[in-house]
Amino acid sequence: MKRFASRILSLTLGFVLLTTALPDSLLAAINDGKFALNSHNGKLFLLFGGVEVNYTGGYKTLDQWIPLHHGFLIRGIHLHPKPGDEAEDFRLPDLKGNFISLSRFRGKIVLLTFWAEWCSPCRDHILSLEQLYRRFGRDDLEILAVSEDVLGSSATLPFSEKHQLTLPIVHDPEQQISPRYDAADSVPTTYVIDRRGIIIMRISGARDWNSPQATEMIKQLLNR
Repeated sequence: MKRFASRILSLTLGFVLLTTALPDSLLAAINDGKFALNSHNGKLFLLFGGVEVNYTGGYKTLDQWIPLHHGFLIRGIHLHPKPGDEAEDFRLPDLKGNFISLSRFRGKIVLLTFWAEWCSPCRDHILSLEQLYRRFGRDDLEILAVSEDVLGSSATLPFSEKHQLTLPIVHDPEQQISPRYDAADSVPTTYVIDRRGIIIMRISGARDWNSPQATEMIKQLLNR
């Protein structure tokens, strides 16, 4: 099935039946390619055109609870961002409780990274980003580190003070934002965002941001 005349979508996977009204934007995307409903690790996914729609974490497309047979509830549908998409704006509290929005950095190259203090590779990743931040300054480059630690600043502040971090750290302890960026179960995850707020690339895992390759990439981005 590739085409829909109705805004009502019915998908069957074994005994599971989901029926819900879909916005025109999502319906149009589904209409453009093949799709299938899949499940693993207790999560449901809609797959189409090589793009995964995560039913468990997002709030971007539908804001209501969607009833699923056998008493299971899933909340919302969210298209994971990909290169070429505009980075979705958000506001989160920093180490002092002041709210910082992603959009305030429009006009700069932004490295948006999701991490957690309990994650050893994440700590090395953040320290590497801090060195990059000090080297290039913040006139044209900004780094925003979104912590997923459930303890919030209680977990990140001692780490920040110990290493005298200067890059902004904000907190998403209830994981309201990280699932929208497909980073709830994968830290560290980094998005490179251009001056217009468009995602250039997504990088999974820790990286050495002091390597010659990373330095050259940042230089090329800043010279655009």
